Amino acid sequence: MMSIRNTLFVLLWGLLALPAACLASPQAAQAAARDSLHTARKDSLPKDNFFTRLIHGQIDRTFIKKIDHSEVVYPAYSNEGFFGLGAMASLLFRLDRNDSLMQASDASIWALAMLRGFFCVSADGNIFFPGRRHRLRYELSYWRERPEFWGIDYASCVSREPIKITRNEIELNASYDYQFAKDFYVGAAVDFSYKVINEIADKTYLNGQKLSYITTGVGASVQYDSRDHVGNPTRGGNVILRGMVYPSVFGTNPQTICRITFQANYYQKLWKGAVLAFDAYTQINTPDAPWALREESGGNFRLRGYYEGRYIDNNLLSVQAELRQKLFWRLGLVAFGGFGALFPDFSSLRAEHLLYSTGVGLRLEFKHNVNLRVDYGFGRRDPVSGRFTGAFVVTLNEAF
Repeated sequence: MMSIRNTLFVLLWGLLALPAACLASPQAAQAAARDSLHTARKDSLPKDNFFTRLIHGQIDRTFIKKIDHSEVVYPAYSNEGFFGLGAMASLLFRLDRNDSLMQASDASIWALAMLRGFFCVSADGNIFFPGRRHRLRYELSYWRERPEFWGIDYASCVSREPIKITRNEIELNASYDYQFAKDFYVGAAVDFSYKVINEIADKTYLNGQKLSYITTGVGASVQYDSRDHVGNPTRGGNVILRGMVYPSVFGTNPQTICRITFQANYYQKLWKGAVLAFDAYTQINTPDAPWALREESGGNFRLRGYYEGRYIDNNLLSVQAELRQKLFWRLGLVAFGGFGALFPDFSSLRAEHLLYSTGVGLRLEFKHNVNLRVDYGFGRRDPVSGRFTGAFVVTLNEAF
C-alpha cells in the first residue's frame, strides 16, 4: 500500500505539471502522443538491419520509418531468357503516418539479366495520398530480349515455325484515381511506349507493318473498388472500365487506335488462411492495330504457362481463378486455373482460339502485404512443335 508521504508527493507532482499541460496546445499534445506511440512501436520491433528485414520483412515499419525497404538477389530462369540473375527491392512508405486505416504506398524495383540476351529493369507502384481520396498507379520499364517469334496474329502463330528476333521496348504508364463516393472512383490515364525490332530473319512475319512504333495514349476510367488491399487483397471486389485513345498525331501509328479494357475481380475468405480469387478480363483494340499495341499470351498476369508472345492478336479475353492458402510463418501456396483467347475481332472468335492455363505457385511475404510470387503454369500443347507447354513466373505481388 502506498504511504501517505508517497501519496502527497504524487499529488504535488501532478499540481506542478498541470499548468504546463494547460499551456500546451492540442497539436503539441497530439504530436507528443504520436511520438510516444511511434517510440513504443519502434521499441517492440526487431532491430532494423539487412538481416532482420529479410527474416522479419512482413512486419509493417512504415509508422516509424520514412521508407521501409528490403532487397534480395536471386538466381532466375525463364523460357524466354534461360538462366540468369535477378535483383529486386520493395519499398513501403506513408504520406500520412497518422492514418492507420490507409494502406501503405509501395514501390517495386527489379532488374533481370539472362543468358539468351534478355535484360529488363522496371519500377512500379502505388501512391496513396492523405485523405484517402486520391491515388496514383505508375509503371516504367525497359526490356531488351531475343525471343522466338511466330507472327502478329493468331492464325499465323498456330501455323508458322518460330524465328528469332531482337527487340527493345520502353514503356511508361500511369493512372490517377479520385474517390467521389464510397468505393467508387473516376480516373485518368496516360500510356507511352517505344518498341522496335532491331533484327528479324523474315519481315513477312510482320504482315507489312513497320519495325518500330511510338505510341502515346490518354484515357479515362470508372471503377468500383472495395478491396481491403490493392496489391494483396483478401476480400472485396474490383470492377473497372477504361477507355484509351492513341492519336496518330502523338506517335507513329498510321491511324488513331481506340482501346477498351474491362476487368472484374472478386475475393472471398474461406477457411483459416484461405482466399478464393476470381478475375475476368477483356481488352479490345481497333482492328488492325500495330503489333506494338496488340495483346500477347504468357507473362506475369494472364495465361501463365505460355511462352510470352507465343500467341498475339488484336484482342484478349481471359477468365481465371486462384485458391490462395497461407501455410505458416510467411509462406503460402496457390493453385490457379482458367482460360483465354486471342482473336482479331468478336465475329472471328472460335472455340479453337481457347487456351487453357493451370498451375501452382509459392508465396513468400517479402514485405508487409507484398508477396514474392513464384508460379509454374501449364498450357495447351504447342500446335507447331507438338511439345508440352509450361513456364515459370517470378515477380512481386499477386497476378490480380
